[in-house]
Amino acid sequence: TEIEIETETETETEFETSPISKVQWNAKKTTTWGITGATAIASGALYVLARSYRSNYDDPATPYEELDGLRTKTHTASLASIGTGLFAIGLGSYAVLTVDF
Repeated sequence: TEIEIETETETETEFETSPISKVQWNAKKTTTWGITGATAIASGALYVLARSYRSNYDDPATPYEELDGLRTKTHTASLASIGTGLFAIGLGSYAVLTVDF
């Protein structure tokens, strides 16, 4: 009887099989981190803007007619801050999980 023996062959690394060179991959990672940072800063700026609108809304000197508009601006800036923050977290997670050590 014949015995079949399976042998393992060496597998190529990701960079050998990919059309993207290691330099291009590192540039992609740097760009990803840059976009993540910029998005996080934008999220923070939108949060500060929402807090500013909220403080104007809470000010007793604010005319009653402006309250509706300030409420809308506050909610819009808050939601935009949350959305960009979540995007930054997702993109940052992608950058961390695809790191090549």
